[in-house]
Amino acid sequence: MAGYYGDLVFVNSDGMCFGEIYATDVANTITIAGTGYGNRVQITSFAVNGVSNNATPDHTNDHITITKAGMYLCTVSVAASSAGGTAYLAGFGVFKGNGVTAFENLHAHRNLSGGGGDNGSISMSGIIDLAATDTVEVWCWNATNTNNIVIDDITLSLLQIGGT
Repeated sequence: MAGYYGDLVFVNSDGMCFGEIYATDVANTITIAGTGYGNRVQITSFAVNGVSNNATPDHTNDHITITKAGMYLCTVSVAASSAGGTAYLAGFGVFKGNGVTAFENLHAHRNLSGGGGDNGSISMSGIIDLAATDTVEVWCWNATNTNNIVIDDITLSLLQIGGT
């Protein structure tokens, strides 16, 4: 049968789940109120719902909701600019459940020089176990001081690679 291979269906709403949200050239400032991981904030820069199947991308709430439990490949690409006068270490991570649960295999750090002149690229990828109705978000923090982080471009993509 066309579209079928064993137990997997690759097209239509019965197929493997995938979804993405992204933003391009947004220069969106993320306000950092405190120093460190404990003061992380959700990145709210997403502007577009990308392609999806059996998942719900939601750029308005800056997350993707999973409709089918399984193992997912998660990829994130971020271009971030510095803000403030001094150098700092910016942290980024993928979480589920509105920041409640961190995925330890999806985190990165980037030194930014401060003063608005530095722009850095950050990428993260890993396999995560998700349940139906889980939301997946990207969060950031300033590990050094309270300088804001400017998000220029960002993409969050999920692709189901297996069931549970």
